[in-house]
Amino acid sequence: MGSQYSLIKRFYGMIKSSMNSGNSFSISLRDEPQQVIGTTCQVATELYKIAFLEEYRYFRVPRCLLVARASRSPQALNFLSGNWLERYVRNRLICLAKRQTGKIDFSYIANAKVTLSNGDDFEMDLLFHVNDQFYWVESKTGEYQDKVQKYSKIASDLGLQRNQAIIVLTDVSQDAKTSLSSLYHLSVISVDEVEATFERILKSHLREV
Repeated sequence: MGSQYSLIKRFYGMIKSSMNSGNSFSISLRDEPQQVIGTTCQVATELYKIAFLEEYRYFRVPRCLLVARASRSPQALNFLSGNWLERYVRNRLICLAKRQTGKIDFSYIANAKVTLSNGDDFEMDLLFHVNDQFYWVESKTGEYQDKVQKYSKIASDLGLQRNQAIIVLTDVSQDAKTSLSSLYHLSVISVDEVEATFERILKSHLREV
């Protein structure tokens, strides 16, 4: 889902908006490019196979109508509400790091639990270490506005540089990314920038070896 997000974002948006009610939803794909139709149907089929969609039908031309209903199981709700993005981010990092085996020192912890300077416990989506530097990554598929100031303060308190504290967002404009990254002690990126960002980080440490 992460690597194809730009093609399935309408479909995913409908899933998220219908999750609380548990109702079926429909999407007309008549005016969409074939790549969007094909990828959306492929992702829907895979979600249906693992029972994260309880209902899925696609009516071909001329209707080009997709009908689906998300499962209400805890596993499905957790995955569809945002765990899929955390998994995608983590898997891309691990895959890229494996290509540099023996060239860098790399380790990571998913859902790392830390104690902040004020004594509060906090859980990080992903904490990884390359050579002598730590990096922190949070992934958000929904509202982020109430999180950025808190994350910015945590990053600063932990002594992380802006490029070491990263927030991955699914739907954010270039202008918003630029503004958020300049206003807060964070690097804000979109889901389609995950791989390039991690490659840049890992390659910067290769030059240090």
